[in-house]
Amino acid sequence: MRTDDADVLVIGAGVSGLTTAVRLAEADLRVRIWSADPAEATTCFAGGAMWGPYLVEPLDKVRIWSRQTLDELRKLARQPNMGVRLVAGIEASRMPAEPPECQRPV
Repeated sequence: MRTDDADVLVIGAGVSGLTTAVRLAEADLRVRIWSADPAEATTCFAGGAMWGPYLVEPLDKVRIWSRQTLDELRKLARQPNMGVRLVAGIEASRMPAEPPECQRPV
């Protein structure tokens, strides 16, 4: 499939990229995935990541999408053997910083 044959282009084939692509395909969209090395596109059983929107727009839609994504991650984390786990963490900065948009009260 060429890029112009897809409704959506997902960049990256890690956990987030593949999960996004699957959900979009389940919504009957034609999805194309681009990865740095498609032959080696895998996910790691011991990988970890901090999740959150970063430098994305439009903010009104991103807020909705972010909350929907977090709800979905929470559902997955409640299912045994799903491989998703939510844990507390600290994001540190050398300079004072405001909390990310997705962590501010609604």
